[in-house]
Order: sequence, then structure tokens, then C-alpha cells
Amino acid sequence: MIKKVPWVMFIVVAWYVTLAAVHYFNQRPMWNDEACVFESIQYFQPHQMFTTTLRALQVFPRVYLFLIQQFSGLFDFHLLSLRFFSFIAMLTAFWLWLKLVRPLLRSDSAYWTYLFSWTAAVPLVYYAAELKPYSMDVLAGAIFMTFLYHEDSLRAQDVRKYRLVLAALPALGLFSYPALLFAMIVLYNLIVATLKDKSRRTDLVIYTVSLAIFILLSYAIDMRLRPIGAVTEGFGDYFISFRSVGDFFKTLGEGTNNLFSRWFGEKPKTVKKIALVFILFGFFNMFYAFFANIKKDLDLKAELMIIVTPFIDEDTMKVLTKIFKK
Repeated sequence: MIKKVPWVMFIVVAWYVTLAAVHYFNQRPMWNDEACVFESIQYFQPHQMFTTTLRALQVFPRVYLFLIQQFSGLFDFHLLSLRFFSFIAMLTAFWLWLKLVRPLLRSDSAYWTYLFSWTAAVPLVYYAAELKPYSMDVLAGAIFMTFLYHEDSLRAQDVRKYRLVLAALPALGLFSYPALLFAMIVLYNLIVATLKDKSRRTDLVIYTVSLAIFILLSYAIDMRLRPIGAVTEGFGDYFISFRSVGDFFKTLGEGTNNLFSRWFGEKPKTVKKIALVFILFGFFNMFYAFFANIKKDLDLKAELMIIVTPFIDEDTMKVLTKIFKK
């Protein structure tokens, strides 16, 4: 069992933390995208963060960027201060995700696969020390999953605290765009819960009002200021094309390939090609597990956990189903 070899786990975790720390403290010069983001941090007045299109066609959650600006300004925009929140966010996300999966991935092979996959992932090391919002996206996902996993127990222990957390969760959308998508999962679960139990209507109202407020706020100070047309045109290769059926499947395939194969890095190409074989199996299992279980339980928590851990074994799948059906 995992408990019998805690020192091995410690070494693997320490390896990832060390890699991220070395990458962070190495203070490599800012590359193009970071330099473009830094222009807004350096030249904008605080109020411009919420009223003006960012310089150099960048897209970045405004509240998060504002905090980076204010914090790094205390240190004369030192490189470490500019990347500090990214570094802390990724390490915190790593800790939260480890806590989440440990009771679920009960077999050694499943847990070690997960742990080694994370520590070997190039983006999860690279974006821990970059002036970009991606590490905050990883953290937002971990926070939402932590809430989903502990939601029932939290509500049973303290309803007032539970509702306070419900009201605060949508605020993550001011720091991470994907957080607004994660928020819809919570909304769906509350709708389903309310249909089964009318006493949950207060929970649904609190969350719906909070979500609406933060979506409107995000739109007012952020989304409406994004140059969507210019960004889409200038970075067309990063978007799925709808010009024809052929272009759609071509760009969808390229995007899927990039999304998964870059997890293992771009070079050497041989490793990338070998990894693609396993990615195909994992990708198939991810969707198969989702649709095979969706009719068994209308609550999306089980299906979501299955999606984020596509390489789990059959025993772990059974444990997941039992946990989320309680």
C-alpha cells in the first residue's frame, strides 16, 4: 500500500516542488507573452485595469492582474514578484489535488500513475513560474473539486458556513475564466438537488444570485473589454474553424493532439508519438466512463471525477460511484 512507502511519495513530491522552485528562482527573462502582459502592469493606472483594453492584445482576468500589479509594484516589478502568485497557485493546486485523489485512487498503480503524471507534466512545471493565468486555472479547478467532494458533509455540519461558501465560490471567476464553467456544475447540482428536496431552494437562490452578480461584474470590468475579434484573427491556429466540415475536424484533431500530447512536452518527437498511443486509450476511456455512468446518477460530481482521472482502474471506479451516491 501507499502508506508503506511514504518516503518514496515524499521524494516524488519533493522532486516536483524542487523543479518548480528551480524554474521560478532561475528568473529566466520574460518571453513574448509575458512581456506583453507586463506592459499593462507597468504602464496602466489602477483604474485602467477595469476600464481599458489591455495592451498588446492580451487576455487576462482583470482582478487577478490588478493584484499582481499592486503586489509586484511593492518590489519595483521584480521578476520574482511578477511570477509569485503563479508559483504559489500551482503549488497550492498540487497539494489540493493530491489530497483529493488519495482516498479515491486506492490501488497503488492508480495513485502512482496519477502522481508521476503530474510531476512529469511539463506545463505543470513551466506555468508555475510564468506571468500567465494558467496556474490559477488549475487552482480554481482544485477548489471547485474540493467543494464538490465535501459539499454534503459541509452542509450537514454547518448550513450557514455552507451557504457562505456557496456565495463566495463564483468570485473565483474574477481570477480564472474556466472557474465560470466549473461554477455551472455546482449550479446544475443545486437544481437537481432542489427538484428532489424543496428545502434546498434557499441554497439554489443564494448561489444563483451570487453567480449572476459575479458574471455581470466580470463582464463589466473584464469580458466586454477583450478584443475577441483581433485575438481570434491573430491567433487563428489556436481556434477551431467552422468554415467547412473538413476544416472543423482538421482543427479539432489538431487541437486535441496539442491539448494532450503537450502534456509530455514537445521534444523529443519520439516520446510525443509514443505518448499519443496512450492518450488515445485514455481519451476513449474518459468519454466511455462518462456516458456509461451518467444515467446511473444525475449528480455530475461522479462523472466529473471520472473525467479528471481517466486512467483509474475498475475497483476505483466502483469506489467513486459509492462515494457520490451517498
